[in-house]
Amino acid sequence: MDMGEGESMRREFKQKSKVLLIDDNYEHLVGIRELLNLEGTFDVVGIATNVTVGLNLIKKYQPDIVLLDMNMPDRDGLQGIIEIGKLDVETKVLALSGYDDADLIFRAMKIGAKGYVLKTMASAQLIYAIEEVLNGKIYLPLALSTIFQRRNFKTRFGRRKSFILSYSKRRRGLGIAYSRCNLQRSCC
Repeated sequence: MDMGEGESMRREFKQKSKVLLIDDNYEHLVGIRELLNLEGTFDVVGIATNVTVGLNLIKKYQPDIVLLDMNMPDRDGLQGIIEIGKLDVETKVLALSGYDDADLIFRAMKIGAKGYVLKTMASAQLIYAIEEVLNGKIYLPLALSTIFQRRNFKTRFGRRKSFILSYSKRRRGLGIAYSRCNLQRSCC
């Protein structure tokens, strides 16, 4: 057996990343679940149509990542991010939204979201965003990164500065992955 075959075999036995989906739009949940199941590297451990049920599922399954809608009926996504942060779990939060509101992006990232994606994003972008967050990076789509930078630097420094440290060229145009320490210094 050569190195290529051994490496391939190790990948096959790698544990899938556990994902939990929280969104009040059931059709959207089912669509994302199907997309992630087709990808083959994710295990969707649960879906919830409100934050309360989602928190219980997080406690039960301890997913690696939660995709959380920002506009929920029982509590908003910001409250959900705060409550997930209080749990004794290592779960990362990727915020989902239909809005590109700079203030909402800024607040979600400041209180603990590791990424922010629009519901209208292409499936490849969503998969990429999940992978980047699971790999310890902060993810913003290219279209939102400019909005976030303007809001962030006007708030913290009174003028705009560039802080992009890490940009993945292998999937050019999909988004920007910021290093964690850089983002924390700039917005927290």
